[in-house]
Amino acid sequence: MAEWKEREIDRYKHDKWYQNIWFHHKGPIIAIVLAVVILGVLLYSSHMTDPTDIYILHITESPEVYKEKTISLNETITKYAEDKNGDGKITVYIENLYIGEEFDATNVFKNKEKIMTVIRSGDCMFMIADEVGAQYLHSAEACQDLSGVLTGEAAENLEFENKLWNWKDSEFKNTNETLSNIFGDSSLYFGLRIFEGTIAEYTDHAQKNFEVARNLLISITENTQNTEKAE
Repeated sequence: MAEWKEREIDRYKHDKWYQNIWFHHKGPIIAIVLAVVILGVLLYSSHMTDPTDIYILHITESPEVYKEKTISLNETITKYAEDKNGDGKITVYIENLYIGEEFDATNVFKNKEKIMTVIRSGDCMFMIADEVGAQYLHSAEACQDLSGVLTGEAAENLEFENKLWNWKDSEFKNTNETLSNIFGDSSLYFGLRIFEGTIAEYTDHAQKNFEVARNLLISITENTQNTEKAE
């Protein structure tokens, strides 16, 4: 009988071992679990950091934008951009979307839909456009008033009710000869996604993107390249 009781006691102790550990060591256990969770979040965040420092929409009438134009535009913009995510390099992503009415209506509709979706999301705060693209952005009321952003000589090139900056006769165009030669005498407009008075003002993600886009536009219009460029 005594042996049976001892076995029952041993089994009871064995079955409840976790309760004893929790009772005596719950403080360190909680601390370890929290540390693991925090470490996991940090690792996840570091791997999920967006490698792109600025996302730019290049809106044109025609889909026939030669690769040389995109490459030259990207290389030139990179000289003026900043390292938003602090990864030691500057990465500019430019997406070209065409909206000319003489092209496939289905694709044009999808492109217009994507433009508005990307702009509303706050992912894209910087736009470049040709004449048709500029007219579309202006009619869609998608652009920020730049009269409070650009001053001096830069403000002289504002068009479309001060919503877009035209690079014509600017130092930026004259300095970057390769880009100037590729685009020729055609107008090239630069603008910011409308920000003031929108819900984007209260979103950290959109605030940072707008700040980076605004700084880029100022650097371009003042022709001030990033001298502290990451390698």
